[in-house]
Parts: sequence; C-alpha cells; structure tokens
Amino acid sequence: MIMRTLIALVLFGSVSLCQTVPQSLKDPAAKDDRGEARQTKENPQSVQVRSLFNTVESAVIAGNVGSLSPLFAKQVSMTIRGSESGFFSSAQGLTILKNFFSARKPSQFSFSRLNDSVPHPYATGRLDFIMRGSKESVQVYVSLVRQDSRWIISQFNIY
Repeated sequence: MIMRTLIALVLFGSVSLCQTVPQSLKDPAAKDDRGEARQTKENPQSVQVRSLFNTVESAVIAGNVGSLSPLFAKQVSMTIRGSESGFFSSAQGLTILKNFFSARKPSQFSFSRLNDSVPHPYATGRLDFIMRGSKESVQVYVSLVRQDSRWIISQFNIY
C-alpha cells in the first residue's frame, strides 16, 4: 500500500512538474501571446560556432571536404584512421582528408555532441560510410580556435 502511494506521488509530482515548464523552454521557436516568434538572445560566439559546425557537417556528408579549405588553421592537428597522424599545414590536411574520402562514400553523418560555450569549441559525431561495398562507422572530432577574429578548424580527427 505504501509503495503504491509513493509511486502515485512520484507520478503525480512528475506530471505537475512537466506542466509547469514554460513553453519557451520546451520549444525555442515558441510564439508569444500575440502569435509572434519569441526573441531569444544567443551568444554571437555560439551562433558563429554552430554555423561553422553545420558547414563541416554538410561538407563531410557530401564528401566535399575541399570546401573546408578556408576554414582550416595554418597548422591543423589530425589523426585519421588508417592514415596520417600529426600536425599538418592546411593544404596537407585537406589532401589527407580528400584521400580519406576518395575511397569512402559517406552515407550518414551528424554531430551528436557540440560544445560551443568554451574557449575551444568542439563537436563530435558518428560518420557512416560505404567502402568496397561494406558499411563502416568512425567517430569524427572537430575542434576550433579563434584566430584573427574568426573561428577556424584547429583539429580534425577521424577514429
């Protein structure tokens, strides 16, 4: 009897707590009382960082890493599964990535973890690709640094 009462209290408490969460926290695109979109103040750094990570996602899933050329630092730290590891110039780093993707056709990729609130933002996610007719998966890690008032890729790892 006591156990049932406790379960009922927990469930009832959970339901009432869920109902008190403001709609704006549940849905960032929520509308105000007049039906207009609510304005959220976002950190400009976070917006820039997320935009850059979105660009990286698009380039990786398209297998078009050459488009990342202007986003690479002068020296990029890289660890590429089955290939190179170390510090490379931006041109060398892009060549290494192009070689990696020349033998692999990406089928799915997105960053599953993104940290945009630190001095060195990073994102990581799973990349699925087809190589020689079989599906494989790797983990992708990308970190950024601020250089000359813009964010650039300082590390690109594929494990």
